[in-house]
Amino acid sequence: MSSPHLFLDLSAHGLGHLAQAAPVVNALHRRVPDLRLTVRGGLPRAAVEARIGADVAWRYDASNDVGLCMASAIDVRPAQTLEAYRQFHREWSGQVDADAALLDASGVTLLLSAVPYRSLAAAHRLGLPAVALSSLNWAALFRHYCGHLAETDGVHQQMLSAYHAAEVFLRLTPAPPMPELGNVRDIGPVAALGRNRRAEIQRRLQVPRRQRLALIALGGIDTRLAVERWPRLPDVTWLAPAAWRFEREDFRGIPEAGFSYVDLVASCDAVIAKPGYGTFVEAACHGVPVVYVARDDWPETPYLASWLRAHVPAVAVERERFWRGALAEALEAVLAEPPRTPAKPTGVEEAAAYLHDRVLGR
Repeated sequence: MSSPHLFLDLSAHGLGHLAQAAPVVNALHRRVPDLRLTVRGGLPRAAVEARIGADVAWRYDASNDVGLCMASAIDVRPAQTLEAYRQFHREWSGQVDADAALLDASGVTLLLSAVPYRSLAAAHRLGLPAVALSSLNWAALFRHYCGHLAETDGVHQQMLSAYHAAEVFLRLTPAPPMPELGNVRDIGPVAALGRNRRAEIQRRLQVPRRQRLALIALGGIDTRLAVERWPRLPDVTWLAPAAWRFEREDFRGIPEAGFSYVDLVASCDAVIAKPGYGTFVEAACHGVPVVYVARDDWPETPYLASWLRAHVPAVAVERERFWRGALAEALEAVLAEPPRTPAKPTGVEEAAAYLHDRVLGR
């Protein structure tokens, strides 16, 4: 009997979808050691392999999904997004057929979408079991950002039909309601857990032990903050992407090797972020306070923020103050608060248990 084969179709809109899918796939692999895994998406292979421990058959394909067109880490371009979706749906039936042919030729046992939708329609045409996993769906975000621009019902309906084709949509906690979908099953939070390696990080980066570490995490969307103009905080060392190439004694580049991202989260005093599922939930599961930029137009924000504050101290900063690094007051506020009970990523095993039965054909 051949080994079961999971096909993970992955959105490349930042790193959050990978952060959601990877812990579940890793847990499933522990349950099914002979699991074959194919991953398709537009992220760099190194990013995928840094999160997923199993051997991966990698298919780079940035055309599997649209996501949103961004002007920055938090600013959506609605008109460009609308045009991108119109192009994506122009040859819809033929593209669904192409995805179906790929899945069929690959001998896939189960499709897991996190959270592209065209492959769900393709799996439905084949009669192949398919599961969606996410805290959001692109149909809701498309309607939110583009619904007022022009007639979008045709595109939106195809998106909804594709999501409905999944046998279940595993909606992670926390998440907005999804009344437009009738196949939603709620599960707990999903996050990878890291180790506190603070002493190693301080030695590696030559940071004095008395310094507090603040990790800048913008979710994988390429936006460089103008940190040269940020005021210095005497007892804070900032960890930021090394590609920013800053020349300040109070900044350090995030190590590119030797430490997993979740180890960095677990080792820091605070995370500086934009609202996003992966960053918020990983911080909450490690008990790390969060200072984040206000992002009122993002539909997930109220659900993520209220849940986050139940588990760790968290403060929103108006975006103009955030961009210029006026974070001292907010940072002191969250660090002064007593710790709360960290969240537990119970959704990882919930999702893995469901997928275990489906990947084995039960």
